Amino acid sequence: MHPSGRYRYLRGGPPYSSGVAAESGYRIDRVQFENPIPWREGFERIDAWLGDRNEPRVALCAIELRCPSPYSGEGFTSYNETYCEVLRSWGIFDEDRNPVARTNVAPSILPPEEQAMHAFSCAVEGADTNPSFVVSGGGEVTAPEITNETIVRCGETSEEAIGEKAAYVIDLMANRLEGLGFVWDDVKETNVYTIHPIDRTVMPDLLPRMGAASRFGVMQIPSRPPVVDIEFEMDLRCVARQLTD
Repeated sequence: MHPSGRYRYLRGGPPYSSGVAAESGYRIDRVQFENPIPWREGFERIDAWLGDRNEPRVALCAIELRCPSPYSGEGFTSYNETYCEVLRSWGIFDEDRNPVARTNVAPSILPPEEQAMHAFSCAVEGADTNPSFVVSGGGEVTAPEITNETIVRCGETSEEAIGEKAAYVIDLMANRLEGLGFVWDDVKETNVYTIHPIDRTVMPDLLPRMGAASRFGVMQIPSRPPVVDIEFEMDLRCVARQLTD
């Protein structure tokens, strides 16, 4: 659990956690900007949004980013270090652990000119009997270090390869849900980030797994994951309120 007591988190890598879920007495609200804005400006907007509601900075629990194009491995590491410095300065880190969930993808349509922020989620005061959680974006990478050897079917984009990549990510999402104490039936938003068609390669595997969540559908957002050579990413959500800022 985060030291604030507002949410629990599933430990991930240094740049972000694998997911977050509201604790009793709190709910997760998601706020989307009308258009993506430069990421540092995004933190300023988050600060103002929280201040207007008398909520502390430590309420911030998830961030959605958009990048102009996929990073190299070195570029991704460099950006993550700068990004994490902001969260540390806000007092959000739990000792050496980053509890904030995150998705960062490169849109193939109308990409931003610079690293941008798309939305954020906060664990705010307010009882809610429904589940409230965010599962971080994850791609077909089998280990914390992103290399050709840890990317499933690296360099391949055939239907068979995309299907295998997607199968790995679907299992990853299920494991993260379980780690947070939820199942597919609790999910209200299922997002897929890829430039590849998913009707024949992904949906036959995904829909049967989703159970009741399938009634909400699957949103494909034409994008590339944030590091070169990764082809498929997903994230999941069930938030109390959807807002714009």
